[in-house]
Amino acid sequence: MTICATRILSIITITLTLVGCSGSAPMNVEAVDLGLSVKWASMNVGATEEAEFGDYFAWGETSSKSTYSWNSYAYESTECGKPNDDMAKLTDIASTSYDAASVNWGGGWHMPNYAQISELVNKCTWTWTTLKTSKGKVVHGYIIISNVDGYTDKSIFLPAVGYRIDNGVDLVEEYGSYWSSSVFSTNMRQAWYINMNSNYVQTNHNNRYYGHAIRAVLDK
Repeated sequence: MTICATRILSIITITLTLVGCSGSAPMNVEAVDLGLSVKWASMNVGATEEAEFGDYFAWGETSSKSTYSWNSYAYESTECGKPNDDMAKLTDIASTSYDAASVNWGGGWHMPNYAQISELVNKCTWTWTTLKTSKGKVVHGYIIISNVDGYTDKSIFLPAVGYRIDNGVDLVEEYGSYWSSSVFSTNMRQAWYINMNSNYVQTNHNNRYYGHAIRAVLDK
């Protein structure tokens, strides 16, 4: 084999390795334009269709696991939420190595920040409903329809995934929880998220070790 051929093969190998460093989004995921500042994915990270729950992530971790607690949290230490906490220094983990959407899907997908989850809550109509998966399972959640002129025919569905704490999954089909990428500045051991049930939808903050779903966004 010639030197040139060897170098070409080396370049190809390096390129393939770099591409393989991040995951890829499902082929059927859609970037839905609700007329907001970003486009919203049509399904959760870890799901293969819009009514599937997908995976649960502790804030800043990029894979699911069996136990969700401070003891099992990858970044728990005496520095969690203090000035030496690297994630807290960022204040926002979108598109970093701590972003589960970016790591698992790549392609420019990332976690939404506080402003982006706030506009989803405030600029859309949320209606509690049910949707069937392709396997016929009935899933409770919210159909979210844009209130922005020119986009009122656009919508996404957020299933009521519950949340993970310790070894269990609580309030499935009754409650939904979706992380943002933004630290809660008043208590940096917590981060902002959307929480919802059939009676309310709001932005709130929670301890970073909880397992919540992630709905990715894509910049326009």
